[in-house]
Amino acid sequence: MTTLGELGKKYDEWRRKALPQSVNDADWRHEETRARLIEIKDLLLPRFPQSSASGTRALQDELRATLRLLEPQKAIGVAKARVGSAGDGGYVQLDDLTGVIHAFSFGVCDDDAWDLAMAQAGVPVEQFDHSVENAPSSHPLLRFHRKMIAAQPGPDSESLAALVAEFSKSDTPDLFLKMDIEGWEWEVFDATPDELLVKHAQIVCEFHDLSQLASPQFYFRAKRVLEKLHRLFAVTHVHANNCVPYNLIANIPLPDVLEISFASRARYRFEPSQETFPTPLDAPCSPDKPDYILGAFRF
Repeated sequence: MTTLGELGKKYDEWRRKALPQSVNDADWRHEETRARLIEIKDLLLPRFPQSSASGTRALQDELRATLRLLEPQKAIGVAKARVGSAGDGGYVQLDDLTGVIHAFSFGVCDDDAWDLAMAQAGVPVEQFDHSVENAPSSHPLLRFHRKMIAAQPGPDSESLAALVAEFSKSDTPDLFLKMDIEGWEWEVFDATPDELLVKHAQIVCEFHDLSQLASPQFYFRAKRVLEKLHRLFAVTHVHANNCVPYNLIANIPLPDVLEISFASRARYRFEPSQETFPTPLDAPCSPDKPDYILGAFRF
């Protein structure tokens, strides 16, 4: 037998569907929708520590575990060298181009000193930048493309995956990647399969927006990218860009922009680094301010 209470609920449901909404009905629908969205968010988004005192400690532990993926290593028997300009646009990398048949330079702007140095060393360089008409330098081994680098290729864009498939000619790492694309690096690395990333002997990249690591949406992609890179490469050098502020994230001091050099685990052997950063090979990106001190960069 149907009770009066059940009949009342059925009537309320019919009234909300069939009749114009009252203010109370609108509030009820709003709260129902909000509750459902929260349920969906909790299902889709991995758990992330909240901003209470205990949550901040948990967040710090989570971030430290991820940042340990960037602990610098020393490539055994291989020295490092600075390539490119004396300031912003120059990178510290392993002084070894043996077997490297092609390089990619993503982000050229008004400084392609790194590209030119690689070309002068005999490595052809594919340059990509959609924000400028032409590259500043000219060399027979430099080829400029006015396209942006994206996760997927398109009429005005190119993907790292497509370029690796086109230019790699060996089962061993035979490419070199330099990337400074103002935050798009996270998306590009996330979209590039391991079997194509592994074709690089070395990667030098400027990583942006580290101040967003406390945001779950940003953090979980960044973690996924850093875990992928850690599987295939070891970090050989770190340098903070002093053009942008330093940040405290869960009381962890971090630069917002960090230059990181990687070397292939398939190609080199590594041991713990005893360096502190910056090193004598480094130079401030902004010459008007001193470099940021990273120390041993261990977490």
